[in-house]
Amino acid sequence: MPLPETYRISSPASIEKYGKRLIGKTLREVQGIQKIPKKYLATEQGMKTKGAFGGILEEFYYGIKPPNDSNPDFLKAGVELKSTPLKRLKNGNLSAKERLVLNIINYNNESKHNFASSTFLKKNANIMLVAYLHEQQQLVVDYLIKVAELISLEKLSQADQIIIKRDWEKIINKIRAGHADELSEGDTLYLGACTKAANSKVFRDAPGNIRAKPRAFSFKQGFMTTLLNGLMDAEPVIKNTAELQRTDFETLVEERFGPFLGSSVAEIRKRVGHDLDPEAKGFFALLARRMMGVKHQKIEEFEKADVTMKAIRVGVNGVPREDISFPYFSYMNLIHEKWDETERGAGNPSRIKAALEKKFFFVVFQCGDDPNDIDAMWLKKVMFWNMPTKDFVEVKKVWQETIKRIKSGKADKLPRLTENNVAHVRPHAKNGSDKIETPHNGLQVKKSFWLNKRYIGQIIKN
Repeated sequence: MPLPETYRISSPASIEKYGKRLIGKTLREVQGIQKIPKKYLATEQGMKTKGAFGGILEEFYYGIKPPNDSNPDFLKAGVELKSTPLKRLKNGNLSAKERLVLNIINYNNESKHNFASSTFLKKNANIMLVAYLHEQQQLVVDYLIKVAELISLEKLSQADQIIIKRDWEKIINKIRAGHADELSEGDTLYLGACTKAANSKVFRDAPGNIRAKPRAFSFKQGFMTTLLNGLMDAEPVIKNTAELQRTDFETLVEERFGPFLGSSVAEIRKRVGHDLDPEAKGFFALLARRMMGVKHQKIEEFEKADVTMKAIRVGVNGVPREDISFPYFSYMNLIHEKWDETERGAGNPSRIKAALEKKFFFVVFQCGDDPNDIDAMWLKKVMFWNMPTKDFVEVKKVWQETIKRIKSGKADKLPRLTENNVAHVRPHAKNGSDKIETPHNGLQVKKSFWLNKRYIGQIIKN
């Protein structure tokens, strides 16, 4: 245990004050830290030990060894200690590098509680959050600490509190209904249920006599970024929190579009976007934000929830005019990915899986006889969507086959549209000269994963 003068273990304010001594320093150089074991100072182990930063913070700075149970780390203070990495963006700003994993979900036990008595709230009502700048090829003891702050859920905005509570209820209601094996991070907005296991063969008992992968509650990456940085130039859809007392956020968003359904783009422009240029890049996204009553570039709730908005134009046959693309991948990095955190071995989790675990918001415009006449298009439908478990199986097949072919020297012959009903791979480059390195095929044009337009068309139809 730490010396009495360091901090009072029963005082949240004292725990936070002691934590703030870390800001602008590293674990190696902060005063008051106990002697760090040599294994964390060795180059190889000091870089690769998963959870090493949090372990050092707990044991050698705060002097605690938290039990692995539903109680917060500082039991007498009701405070949980968490650490999380930051990354620097191209514009110089800092962002959360990943979601913040909270407590493991005990499917059978948690489903017996309401939100007020939940283990989630018991453990995470007050979080002493320490955030550090993650740098490649650097020891964890040398990460620069940027944030040390006590986060209390009851001090969040009322809207955030309502959404988090609703997210918890969505997760638990799905578990109670016997569908714990179908949980997805895209089900919810700010609070997710992420996979959490040592390997992919671990399963847990859940209501309905089923076995499901272990999952933990987690705050999504976008929500963490706003907690740590605040929101710059973002505007909320929900201006009056009382609306959230009536119904959920998704319904409120869809209601914003109600008065515009069936209207042509020309009519919508007259009402909310007369100053918008239909030929401008991102026109449909701008128009969608105007219909939501948002004039800023960023939508606050979408930023926090990592919601991806897609404007989709469908032909007279109901099929989207284009497949949905994702950012191009690095051939060299892709072959070292693993599908998710539960798979053994080194490597980062799959980027395409992470992208598809997010919630999507589709704004669907119907084309007329002339598909290039933008003003004649009309708003057909809006909908929130997240990929169901069965379709992730298909995407994984494409991902695995892509890696297999790249490794075998067939980077120029990756899975085509005709090989899978859900996804495929094809070029995603500025031109034929926009190429990057491959393991065995020299320079190849940039490619990315795409969702098939007929697959998206069925989603919209159903």
